[in-house]
Amino acid sequence: MTRRLACFLLFAWAQPALAQTRLEWKFAEGDSFALERIYTQKQIIDVNGKTFTQETTSKWLTTVAVSEKNARTAVLLLTIDGVSIKTNGPGLTGGVDEKLAEKMKGQSLTVTLTPHGRITRLEGYDTFVKKLAENKADVEKTLRALLSEESLRDGLEEIFGFLPDRAVAKGDKWKRTATEAAPPFGALKSVFEYVYEGEKDDEHIVSHGVKMTYQPASAGAGTGADVFKVLKGNLKSAEGGGNFAFNAQKGRLIRGEKSLKMQGDILIESLGKQSQVEFRAEHELRIRVLDNRVLDNRVLDNRVLDNRVLDKK
Repeated sequence: MTRRLACFLLFAWAQPALAQTRLEWKFAEGDSFALERIYTQKQIIDVNGKTFTQETTSKWLTTVAVSEKNARTAVLLLTIDGVSIKTNGPGLTGGVDEKLAEKMKGQSLTVTLTPHGRITRLEGYDTFVKKLAENKADVEKTLRALLSEESLRDGLEEIFGFLPDRAVAKGDKWKRTATEAAPPFGALKSVFEYVYEGEKDDEHIVSHGVKMTYQPASAGAGTGADVFKVLKGNLKSAEGGGNFAFNAQKGRLIRGEKSLKMQGDILIESLGKQSQVEFRAEHELRIRVLDNRVLDNRVLDNRVLDNRVLDKK
């Protein structure tokens, strides 16, 4: 038995270690690129025996410019260059509409990132909200609930912060948590589990699954316009996943995608009457990095946002 154990240990020790890869963002001062984000949401709401369906597609084109770089962090200036939002069908209020999206064009935020995409600092939020609110206190209050600093940070970390904080081999896993505001219903807490799938054709693939839990709004929380109040809610299921393709040599995201299905119910109050609302939702997110030729041309209308055959670096 001892001899067999010794042979086994010798055999295991002699095997080559699995190759490990370090996936990190690589930035240099003066670098810039365009980030395209396309988000589609379909909601089906049943209330008082009636069914309402709403589909919304939002497309964003953002310039990412590196203003500072040191050994530990990089400072990026994010400027919203193009926005397109299309909504079909009725639905509950509380989202970003076309008028608000139009005001976002030209607005900027500054983020400080680690090589693994963790945000250590977010600057410009107060100025961002005040400009959108046009110095109207009631509008600013609503915007701070709709577009909270935490939700903006988490949205950016979903794009930048999916990388592991250590070298990984194929099959290695790591996790990230985030909380996304879902006004007026409350918030959704997500747990992302990432898996390094290895390299193919110079693309390092990171897949991920996501599970959500529902966090109800505080008692009596309204929409901001006091149309109705959410009294309580329950998320029955919310699971999904997707993948990212990353260029380790350039230290740059190539593309990413995520899909998610969820369903649940909430109890709302409007004009003194309570109603049970059942909802089902499907979400799809697509992200890709575009090269500087798109930025230089400054063609920021739907022809760029809709064109799926754009040059890559």
